[in-house]
Amino acid sequence: MNVTVEAVGELVLIGLAGVLDISAENVLLQAYRAGADFRPKIIRLDFADVTFINSMGLALIVELLMQARHDAISLQASGLSDHARELFDITRLSDYVTLHERSVTNLNERDSF
Repeated sequence: MNVTVEAVGELVLIGLAGVLDISAENVLLQAYRAGADFRPKIIRLDFADVTFINSMGLALIVELLMQARHDAISLQASGLSDHARELFDITRLSDYVTLHERSVTNLNERDSF
């Protein structure tokens, strides 16, 4: 998994690319910590370039959600494929992570947050 972290004000966008499974754990947690260091109100995970998510990948999202709640940060997601959105709905992650239809390629589009 490859990630990018971009911050503007109280918002951090973490772009995800590749496979979201247990092998992504270290890079995903490091990206979250790098984003949280900006002390944002919102961290949005952009799934537009994620090619596959398995149960361990979902467990990593749950871990990020728990950490975000501890840090008083709202966790959001965008760019989910239909399959990924279905996984978020089935697991009820969508009850706790705000989902956005549109993927954001850069934070110059931040008014869509």
